[in-house]
Amino acid sequence: MAFIVGVIKKFGDDRASRLAALIAYYGFFSIFPAMLALVTVLGFALEGNDDLRDRISDSALAQFPVIGSKISDQVNQPLTGNTIALVVGVLGAVWAGMAAMQAAQDAMNEVWDVPRTRYPNFAMKRLRSVAMLLLILIGLAASSTISQLAVNVVSGVLATVALFIATAACNTLMYLVAFRLLTVAKLTWRQVLPGAVAAGIGYTALQVVGTLYITRTVKGAQETYGTFAVVIGLLSWIYLIAQLTMFAAEANVVAARHEWPRSLFTPAATSADERTVAAQATENTMDPEESVAVSFDDTRVRR
Repeated sequence: MAFIVGVIKKFGDDRASRLAALIAYYGFFSIFPAMLALVTVLGFALEGNDDLRDRISDSALAQFPVIGSKISDQVNQPLTGNTIALVVGVLGAVWAGMAAMQAAQDAMNEVWDVPRTRYPNFAMKRLRSVAMLLLILIGLAASSTISQLAVNVVSGVLATVALFIATAACNTLMYLVAFRLLTVAKLTWRQVLPGAVAAGIGYTALQVVGTLYITRTVKGAQETYGTFAVVIGLLSWIYLIAQLTMFAAEANVVAARHEWPRSLFTPAATSADERTVAAQATENTMDPEESVAVSFDDTRVRR
């Protein structure tokens, strides 16, 4: 319980809900352009292999329960036209997808209390975003392959269980790489493993129960908002995933730095409280020549 409270406290200290909302905002606006770019690139890369192209595309759309088919209706036709227009269209779509990845980088750096002076420069930040987009593309292809293997090897209940385990393992691996790629903090694989496992299993479970969640959201708003109900459902889903990701990232930090037990009230009353507050203070270092020192009243009793 002390660890769980520590994660919740760290989540609140970092205002991680705000960071998740920012990721969801950029993620929402990047969905359609990114899917359009994916369909176009797959059309060129897998020309003559329509079956594999459709499986990868369907695997990407399957990340959005219920509303995936509605997104498909809008992006099922790849970009066409002259070469210049095609290149500009794909680059613009990829650039839109990078916005969400850059928001995720800012969130992960803030979670790990990285000083502002160590944030990646313009070029490196975008290179990391491109690498993350490639990781997502590889993950979608792997997810499609895993789904086909699970269905072909076993059937019935065993197929469902095997598919869940295999998908959870794939998602865990993606989170494992993402948690290291999205921050400049020097981390080890062991430090990001707990959150990656929790996020991988949690995300897979949400894929299962997400249909009920999105169906209720869309159904409840359909009569009032009409077609905008899809927007509400999509935003709700992305925000839910962003919240899960932020909780998993915070769990990594709390576990790696042993930031528990935490006081339920202010001021800081435990050594874990002091470590957290000190890290947040040094995070705001804005100049390489700036030095930030944190001290506490030694007369207080701390556990």
